[in-house]
Amino acid sequence: PTEYHQIEIGEAYLTNGSFEDVDEKGHLKGWCGDAILKPGRYEQVKHADGSGVALKLGTIISQEVTKGPFKVSDRPRTFKYSFRAKGPGTLNVFFFRFTNIPKRHIVEPHGAGGQHKLTDEWKTYSGEYTIAANEWIFFVMRPTDRPVLVDDVQLTPIE
Repeated sequence: PTEYHQIEIGEAYLTNGSFEDVDEKGHLKGWCGDAILKPGRYEQVKHADGSGVALKLGTIISQEVTKGPFKVSDRPRTFKYSFRAKGPGTLNVFFFRFTNIPKRHIVEPHGAGGQHKLTDEWKTYSGEYTIAANEWIFFVMRPTDRPVLVDDVQLTPIE
């Protein structure tokens, strides 16, 4: 399982999880945050075997997730997140929570995803999170120390 990627037929719930798609200005498609808005806060790094790129992330990056089972619902939804990463320090995963009740606003506190202690070798990390009823989320990643390399970010609903 660590050598082969999961395959899903259809559209991914998280856009550009491979970090390979950029717009005409060189900004990562689908993502937002300091890394996208401030030049030099991220960079695409080719894998040593030429199999694509990873994201060298030195600050926060996020993406609104509202497709399919992640859209607002009157019931909780549980999902698994996974990504490959390597580097010094820890990569934190958390979730900005939003609701439309009584009108659109952020819900505090943020949802905790996990703190993942990275190594110098590529490794797959994962965790689970449950979106509360009547809420939707932003998926957020932030390294605590120095820049880290991240790739193959996926969200998968758990039925």
